[in-house]
Amino acid sequence: MGVRWKCDLDKPVLVNNFRRRGWIEVTDTIEEADGWDLWWANVQNIKALFGDNLTRLQPHQRVNHFPNHYELTRKDLLVKNIKRYQVQAKREGGNPDDFDIIPTTFVLPQDYMLFAEEFRRCSFQQQQQQQQQHSGGGGCGTTWIMKPSSRSQGKGIFLINRLSQIKQWSVSSLPPALRNGSDNYVVSRYIENPLLIGGKKFDMRMYVVVTSFKPLKVYMSHLGFCRFCNVKYSSEVGELRNEFMHLTNVAIQQHGEDYNEQHGNKWPLELMRLYLEATRGGEAADRLFTDIEDVILKSLRACQNIIVNDRHCFELYGYDIIIDEQLKPWLIEVNASPSLTTTTQADRLLKHRVISDTLNIITPPDWLALTDPAGLPPDMRDVDPAEYPFRERVGSMRLICDESEDYQRFRAARQAKEALAAAAAAAASGANTAGGAALRGSRERCDTRGYPDRDDGMVGCWGGRDGEGGVGSRMMPTETSRRPPRQQSATAAAAGAARAYHHAGSAMSAVGDWGRSSLGVVYDR
Repeated sequence: MGVRWKCDLDKPVLVNNFRRRGWIEVTDTIEEADGWDLWWANVQNIKALFGDNLTRLQPHQRVNHFPNHYELTRKDLLVKNIKRYQVQAKREGGNPDDFDIIPTTFVLPQDYMLFAEEFRRCSFQQQQQQQQQHSGGGGCGTTWIMKPSSRSQGKGIFLINRLSQIKQWSVSSLPPALRNGSDNYVVSRYIENPLLIGGKKFDMRMYVVVTSFKPLKVYMSHLGFCRFCNVKYSSEVGELRNEFMHLTNVAIQQHGEDYNEQHGNKWPLELMRLYLEATRGGEAADRLFTDIEDVILKSLRACQNIIVNDRHCFELYGYDIIIDEQLKPWLIEVNASPSLTTTTQADRLLKHRVISDTLNIITPPDWLALTDPAGLPPDMRDVDPAEYPFRERVGSMRLICDESEDYQRFRAARQAKEALAAAAAAAASGANTAGGAALRGSRERCDTRGYPDRDDGMVGCWGGRDGEGGVGSRMMPTETSRRPPRQQSATAAAAGAARAYHHAGSAMSAVGDWGRSSLGVVYDR
């Protein structure tokens, strides 16, 4: 029997990937608890699966969410976990600026008093700056953005710049956007100086796959896209309610008059990177993407000790990142179920590849024999079983973190193997160089003394017979101190290469039997 799958989402990029591999679709009519191998479930079914009945999954089963994945993807819990991580890191002596990955954020209504104090402080600072610049502020404060904790696609989001807009926090006096539920809200300092391209605001959607939290193992895709607003950005107070200017969500922008159906207001990350390299320089672009990777890892480590780790689970996260004018990345939110709806042909191809690479990462080795080879990339058809768990590149995905001890041993074994190969090459090169240098040195010395090389292999000036060359045994080559300088240096190089070869073998031995057997390394000491 082949790999059995079921899916709660009717998305072509998912279903087509499953069918292309020749896997078998099963329906909910199957009663057996182990009647499936892969379940791409929605969050509601995950909650039921890991509910009070304490479901025990079989070794062959995989699901696409961890039991309490919401610790990272609910906005209020994300804020709480990151703040705790910041406090812990600062207590351990870390630089506070290194952990500043989200804008100043509060959870309402419980943090209302703290938010009000911060709002007044920021507004006072802004008014002082306006007075120094002799510009009128109109009596308005700083801009903040309100978001419901557990909703998506831009629903319920609005901007405020007056404390009176949320001063009375009760169901009867909530702003219109808040009256349809009792969900918590997060209020964040609005990034008023975003990086603009073509005068328009945008954010970045990054795809991240996590296969384990303890130890942490993370892949990040170089595929992704920027989502642009329809309307050019302005920080004017009168434009705060213009969602087509401030909110990048495709679910909102596609209803705008200026929405472009051909490209869907999206720009591939690779083009955005080329733009940055052209306008800010390659070094600045590299530093930005390194900082983005750092933001992602810090957010995961903030939840690492809270997420219930289960070896049957994995996550495909959609990270939303916004960049300010100084090229500092800010984490906006993390999506547990990033949209797989496609709006353009390029969008469909990108998401299809992201899902394919995700499946290639989480596929156990024994599934490969049950998978149509035509549905697998070439690098997975003949993969070494010993190296399969430690793949550092899978399609568009690159391993950015693996804290497991097995991976550390694997890396040590690989480095020892590479050192051994380099030492062997150096030894061979050194031996050739030594032999060639010795011969050249002998010939040059003979030429200077007028003794040509003998046809019988004896060199006249070195080791010649008494009476033949006038030197005799007094200058035999066994006396190292009497060798020509070039021959001495060549011999030393050969000896050094041999020692390097020996030390590489010792390093390989230190890795242990695991490293040698997993890499198939054999060395001669």
